[in-house]
Amino acid sequence: MNDCAPRIKYELGKQEMEIRAVKKISRRLKKEDDLTPGGLDKALEEAIKNTIEKACELTDDAIDELSDNPTIMTQIMMNQALLLWLENYLESIILDHDGISRKRLEKEVPSWLVSYGTFDAALDELVEQLKIEAIDDRYRWRLPDLSEWIDSLKDNERKALTLKLQKKTLRECGEVLGVSRERVHQIIQSALKKKPFLREDEYGY
Repeated sequence: MNDCAPRIKYELGKQEMEIRAVKKISRRLKKEDDLTPGGLDKALEEAIKNTIEKACELTDDAIDELSDNPTIMTQIMMNQALLLWLENYLESIILDHDGISRKRLEKEVPSWLVSYGTFDAALDELVEQLKIEAIDDRYRWRLPDLSEWIDSLKDNERKALTLKLQKKTLRECGEVLGVSRERVHQIIQSALKKKPFLREDEYGY
C-alpha cells in the first residue's frame, strides 16, 4: 500500500501539470481568436497532451514556455487529434454547400488553425482521400463518376447494369446472369433507385 503512494502522487502531479499546460496554451490561442466550433476544445486538449507527453518534461518552467515555443506549437497544431477533428468539421460544412470558397471556409475556423497550417493540411487530406474536390476555386463534395458508382453496387446489380450499358437486351442480360428478362429489369430498376447525382449528370448525359 505504501509502495503505491509515490506513484499515485506522481500521476496526480503529472495530471495537474497537463491541465495547466492545456489551460495556458488554450488561453493564448483564444486571445488570437476565440471562435470555438463544437468539439474543438476537446480535440485541442488531446493534441496538447499528446504532444507535451513526448516533447518535454512537465516542469513549471517548461509549461510557462510552451506557448512561446514555435516547434512545440507546430507539433500541437499538426497532431492527429486536431487534424481529424478539423477534417470532419470542414467535411460537414462542405457537404452543406453546393460549393464554398476557401475564404468562406477560413471564416468558419479560428485564425490560428489557418496560420499554423492545420487548415491547409486538413483540406489537402480531404482532397487526397477523394472526399472533396476543388472546382473553379470552390470546394464541394466530390461527385462519383458512373464507373465508381457501378463498382460500388452489389454483384448482380453491377453485372446487369454493365451488360445493359453494353447495349445488351434484357433477354441477353438474363441469359448471361441465368435469370428471366423480367428479373433483369427488376435488378436494374432497384439499382437505379439508389443512384446518386453523378459527375456525368452535370453534363446532361
